[in-house]
Amino acid sequence: MVATLEQEIRLLKAAEVDQMNAAKGYETLLRDGIPLNEHFLILKNKYKKEKGECDKSIAELDADCHKIRAKNNTMVKQIEQKKKEQKEFIENFLRLRDKHEVDYQK
Repeated sequence: MVATLEQEIRLLKAAEVDQMNAAKGYETLLRDGIPLNEHFLILKNKYKKEKGECDKSIAELDADCHKIRAKNNTMVKQIEQKKKEQKEFIENFLRLRDKHEVDYQK
């Protein structure tokens, strides 16, 4: 029973410490003498700056993706063209081979 009570006291103390640590951030805001609206303005400006940096990074990545897609489309067209040329080459080769075989057999 005593051990249970000691455990409960430890848990309550730990919860109290956690609660005090969570409140310290707010106490610091209130104790430093700077009005809260200035803190919010600082946070707002920081947010705008970081958002601008993220938006710029996103725009750069979008531009890179667009370039890569364009390059891929060009390569796909080149592959199709090469396949077509290969097919024509094989057909021409087979036609010439058959012609020469016929000529050779005569």
